[in-house]
Amino acid sequence: MMQAIRHKEILPVTWTQEVDEAARAHALEVYPAEAAGIVERGHYVRLENRSSDPKADVCLDDDDLLRVAGADVFFHSHPDGIGSPSAQDMIYQMQLGIPFVILVVPFIDLFAFGDQLPRAPLIGRGFRHGVHDCYSLIRDWYAEQGATSSKGRATGNGGARGRTSIWKTSRAPASRPSRRARRSDWATSSCSSSITKCRCMAASCRTAA
Repeated sequence: MMQAIRHKEILPVTWTQEVDEAARAHALEVYPAEAAGIVERGHYVRLENRSSDPKADVCLDDDDLLRVAGADVFFHSHPDGIGSPSAQDMIYQMQLGIPFVILVVPFIDLFAFGDQLPRAPLIGRGFRHGVHDCYSLIRDWYAEQGATSSKGRATGNGGARGRTSIWKTSRAPASRPSRRARRSDWATSSCSSSITKCRCMAASCRTAA
């Protein structure tokens, strides 16, 4: 195994040592496939990746999707990927409203992102595209000045391993829905694509004509 990267990362409070060890063991066990799991009631829970191409995608069945929607943290691995969230990761995170934790394997690099986490100091923070980049630095500075902080945006790497984005997004509602409502909408929304292969985190998705 390659040597771990040493970064001081801001992680969810529910990401305990026990959870960390369980998630890492899961990701290494299924490598080179992607691992997926959640933190639920203080414990790491493995989810089955049902993707037809598990080295490139995470695909969950309907029951697991609903379980993710009620979890404290969603975890997945980036096998042979890079240390930043994809645009798809960022969209799902904003829809769910819970922190995401990603582990790059086998070159161990663990990081988390989401507005639910404490802000990193403006001075001395490391650079990570989509997490601690130029956009987030400006946004956090304005927030510290008392200005209304704009929401994050999906500026991820666009597919660390060549993913195609088919994430279904909708126009912003007139009023902000509750967190529970947003999770329910996310978990029950349908996916479709005009490309030949449909890739998403719902096993029930089918290729659209």
